[in-house]
Formats: sequence, structure tokens, C-alpha cells
Amino acid sequence: MPRGLTSSSGGMVAAATSSLPERARAGRNYDYRYAWIRDQCYAGQAAAIAGTLPLLDDAVRFVSLRLHADGAKLSPAYTVDGGQVPDQRQLELPGYPGGFDLVGNWGEQAVSAGCPG
Repeated sequence: MPRGLTSSSGGMVAAATSSLPERARAGRNYDYRYAWIRDQCYAGQAAAIAGTLPLLDDAVRFVSLRLHADGAKLSPAYTVDGGQVPDQRQLELPGYPGGFDLVGNWGEQAVSAGCPG
């Protein structure tokens, strides 16, 4: 059952934001509309402490499915249904002042290039 920012597949988005600048005029934006494995684990731990077992079950199920499917090629983030995060692309819309009109995320490419996650 979907709850808040958690989908029926158990994937929980980090936040419902897109195209917010990392820093003004820095050339990078944040798109947090994805389920980050690290955040899923933290949310699961918080749910366990709070005794919110259905949310804990969702977080464990989502991460477990990704681990079983991807193993050593586990990505840092997925779409809420477990798909690959799309590459960044530009939209034909004005962005936040000082930001850019981008959606998607470059997290997978950064990890592949050896950048810290």
C-alpha cells in the first residue's frame, strides 16, 4: 500500500523535488524523485525503531529485490518501481533561478566514474 512518498513496490523517494540547484550557478541540480538504496536502509532502520513494521517490510523488500536482481552491480538509486534512473536531460521549461531545467540524475555515472556517492 502506498504511503506518503513510498510506492506500492516499497520504493521511497528521497524528496518530491526536481531541478533545484545544488548551489546557485554551480551547473548542477538535484533530482531526488528516486529511491536511494542508502536512504531506504536508513528509513527501514527508523521504521524498525518506531515499530512501523509495514514500512520496514517495504524498505527491506525493495532493497532485497534490488540486491537479488543486480548483485554486485547494485546502483545507488532506482525509480520507485525498481527501474534504472534515467540520465539527466534538459526540459523545455524555465528552471529555478540560478538552476537549470534538468530531470534525471547522474548518480550512477558518478559512481561508475569512481566519484564518492
